Amino acid sequence: MTKIDIVSGFLGAGKTTLIKKLLAEAYKGEKLVLIENEFGEINIDGGFLKESGIQISEMSAGCICCSLVGDFNKALKDVESQFHPDRILIEPSGVGKLSDVIRAVQGVQSDELVLNGFTTVVDANKCKMYMKNFGEFFNNQVENASAIILSRTEGIRPEKLDAAVDVARVFGRVTPQQKRELVDALHRRGRTVAMTGDGVNDVLALREADCSISMSSGSAAARNVSEIVLADNDFAHMPEVVAEGRRSINNLQRSASLFLVKTVFAAVLALICIVLPPYPFIPIQMSLISTTVIGVPSFVLALEPNKERVRGNFLVNVLSRSLPASGAIIVFLLLELVLGRLLGHEFDEISTVCMIITVVVGLALIYRISQPLTTLRKLLLASMSALAVLACTVGGSFFHVVALPFDVAVATVVFCVLAVLLFERFSTAFERNADTNRFLVAAVERIEGGVPAPRFAKPRK
Repeated sequence: MTKIDIVSGFLGAGKTTLIKKLLAEAYKGEKLVLIENEFGEINIDGGFLKESGIQISEMSAGCICCSLVGDFNKALKDVESQFHPDRILIEPSGVGKLSDVIRAVQGVQSDELVLNGFTTVVDANKCKMYMKNFGEFFNNQVENASAIILSRTEGIRPEKLDAAVDVARVFGRVTPQQKRELVDALHRRGRTVAMTGDGVNDVLALREADCSISMSSGSAAARNVSEIVLADNDFAHMPEVVAEGRRSINNLQRSASLFLVKTVFAAVLALICIVLPPYPFIPIQMSLISTTVIGVPSFVLALEPNKERVRGNFLVNVLSRSLPASGAIIVFLLLELVLGRLLGHEFDEISTVCMIITVVVGLALIYRISQPLTTLRKLLLASMSALAVLACTVGGSFFHVVALPFDVAVATVVFCVLAVLLFERFSTAFERNADTNRFLVAAVERIEGGVPAPRFAKPRK
């Protein structure tokens, strides 16, 4: 079987230099054929294979170099049948479209010819200029590449490095200082950065990265600054590590949201009740709220599998979920306290209404953070709703829940509906603009001691 690798790059990017290095090091010992078109950068000499339009010349590394001037598909088949190479390297024209070359190679794939990879070399200093002046051709080479290698990074200015970071996926021959600058450039672009390394020259970048990973066989300096050390030097464990990290963080965010709801509304309600006493809840009612809204749901949600990608700042995510529920509860509890005093309601009636409103909004929060609903989450939501109903009916005397007059019962239903609608409105507004919400960002920065809250990570396009 012959593997086909395409090495593309705009004029002067350095793809020929990369190919020569691959021939001398990475592909040493393999039987190779290098194919380039009439715009290739390597000088060609030798006789023509007239029937297929291929020009052949021997290179110093023992590679056979071919310049295609005829039918591409026929040429590839003729090269494979005549030379039986281990690998064919194709160097397209610098002004050609990579997608066209890939499509042409895919047209001749067989059990004997397999497309292995397609790489684009990008000049770090000129990528922004090329993108502007040669948009269609340059962007085609970048967008269709399976790997992008950045060349000429030495001495590059920060603004050019920032532009190149958006394009490249692979950076070659970078110094320790440049590695750190690449991490900083990604941070400036709002990215979350992971860094792997095992040598002393990786330490600077490992320290700057959001997540640093090293091998146990690496240098002591790299192991000491890394957050994760692979004890058996096997990167195959990384998917498991990432999955467990996602489960822990995502589930912790949901559980923390539930706990914070009670903390916020209880604290604010305590301050309100200094002016408008008494406090509407008794301890046994708070136990019911804690069980149905916080304790059991957070336990179940914390243990279930969750492989969703972690997005944004932890505290911003928690606050954007919990504050809307706390706000809705506080607004309608305050309204009930004021109206209850004005209408002369008994304390037990006010307490019952407040507890029902709090439980209903808490269940609405559970429903929202449980999206998409799975069988387990549906059972959780149904069981907590049933528990709340049983507590208010069968266990009414134990939880000091009293039967409400008809007008008060109707008002309670209306309050619950309006509270849920207000909670949904707040939640939509908070979550849509969580990373730019000044209130949330200021709160997080204050909690974290003045450290600016990181923005949401931007996925690569």
